[in-house]
Amino acid sequence: MKDIDYDVAKDGTKMVLNAQWYTTDTLHYVYLCRSTAAHVTDVEEDLVVSCFVNGVPAEMPDDSWVVESAIGDPKLFMSRCYPVKATIKAGDEIVLKADSDSCHISAKVTVPPPPEVTVDTSSVYIVDAEYRDRIYDFTVHLKDNPGENNYYRAFSLQGVSNEYRRKSDTVPHETRYYYVALDESDPVFKSIPVQLPGSMEEKSSNPAHVFSDELFQGGEYIFRFSMEDHPLILSGRTGCERYVPEVYIRMASISWDTYLYCLSSNAMDMAGFGSLSEPAIIHENVEGGMGNFSVYSVTEHHIYLHGWEFDLYNQNTNL
Repeated sequence: MKDIDYDVAKDGTKMVLNAQWYTTDTLHYVYLCRSTAAHVTDVEEDLVVSCFVNGVPAEMPDDSWVVESAIGDPKLFMSRCYPVKATIKAGDEIVLKADSDSCHISAKVTVPPPPEVTVDTSSVYIVDAEYRDRIYDFTVHLKDNPGENNYYRAFSLQGVSNEYRRKSDTVPHETRYYYVALDESDPVFKSIPVQLPGSMEEKSSNPAHVFSDELFQGGEYIFRFSMEDHPLILSGRTGCERYVPEVYIRMASISWDTYLYCLSSNAMDMAGFGSLSEPAIIHENVEGGMGNFSVYSVTEHHIYLHGWEFDLYNQNTNL
């Protein structure tokens, strides 16, 4: 982790810039504040925020607003949010700048190529014939770019079950959501090719699910998931009912800086905030100040799983 020379204002505060952008969005946000060891305050009125994509100024709406923390005293922990309108893609170089009479900070990120992801949803089976519960087994295949070190983040998946009261319905009568948990014991989340400060490497549980291609460089890695669907069978219902499950899958390529930032943030969370807590250093990529600028190059899949129907007075029937 590199040393950073902070631009310290006369009042002893340091400028903090944080931004987390996704290639699937066109409206992004930059958060800025001034920080001391005791509190976080709003920025000065003359602060000018700018963004450049491949050297071209991005659209900066005139409005900005104060964001107060939901934890602790809001007046002691606040930041100012600046919106940015930009379409970003792999290979773009994005530069953020914040300038005032008392500070000049910047952060630069090159957007990595999105991951190549395919999904196999062919395996489906019934768990409980009496209550019609099903588990949908599927695999997500990630193909790595050869000849370079790559870093990724797997987001928790979301499953959706759409319930139709009648077979002819086109709008769901009820929609239920499931969160499909990632396997915390997957070796890819345990393989960390970097030494974190102190013993944080052993303590971190990697809840951000960031990983490198150390175990499959230039090859393919397979993630296995399952989602259990519980149709609601209530007394008084009659006739045919139809269920159409879906699942949303998101994976992203990230930079080395983002990878280190997520791991070090995990380490800080694991260390706790007590007087005897072991120090953890948050990785930063902001020049002249503190904070982190991350861009996630996202690949999304919206998959319709194999639907099914049943009649309360007859046998279960696949669609």
